[in-house]
Amino acid sequence: EIYTLSLHDALPISIVGSAVGIGPGGKYSIRDLLHGLLLQSGNDAAHALAQELGGNEQALARVNALAHSLGATDTYAASYSGLDAPGMSTSARDMAIFYHYAWKNPTFAQIVGTDEYKFPGYQDNPGWPIGNDNGLLMNDPDGIGGKTGFTSDANHTFVGAKKVGNRRIAAVILDTTVDKGRPWQQAQKLIDDNRNVTANVGTLRLWRSEERRVGKECRS
Repeated sequence: EIYTLSLHDALPISIVGSAVGIGPGGKYSIRDLLHGLLLQSGNDAAHALAQELGGNEQALARVNALAHSLGATDTYAASYSGLDAPGMSTSARDMAIFYHYAWKNPTFAQIVGTDEYKFPGYQDNPGWPIGNDNGLLMNDPDGIGGKTGFTSDANHTFVGAKKVGNRRIAAVILDTTVDKGRPWQQAQKLIDDNRNVTANVGTLRLWRSEERRVGKECRS
């Protein structure tokens, strides 16, 4: 479970997008890399994880296969990190499906709910603390883990939720700007303005391909 980063592995994404700061010779557990990916949107961590999954192409194929098996109809991952690439697409519906599925994984839930994590250093560089960049979790007492995002093509994005009584109410924000607040603040307002709504607006159907598309409904 320990990944040792080589200089060759570090080069492809060393100057592309956000990074958590892994470096040549560093030794990282899968849990370390997942914290770097989920807390800091580290594209270097995404690259390292992809190598552990068999390489760039295999990792990307597995991402798309999982999305398809969950019933995503609007999603095509053209890069395993989420960086802009030709053909990249998704929708609020698909992101809600992915978020619902991810919360069933206790490792995901634990990591996205972490305020701070001591990330390992490399060579002569000591480790350093990395903080959660989810403003809804960090600034709202009812906020729970989620994921921030930004690329030139996608603009600002955010998926997050709040505890409301015995429910979790989630919001998916795509292709937004910050002129009316940070994406987490827009999600917070959307959730707060609808927290007393009890009627069903619709249903989010989650499919499993092995069940011959016999789904299970959940509140959306």
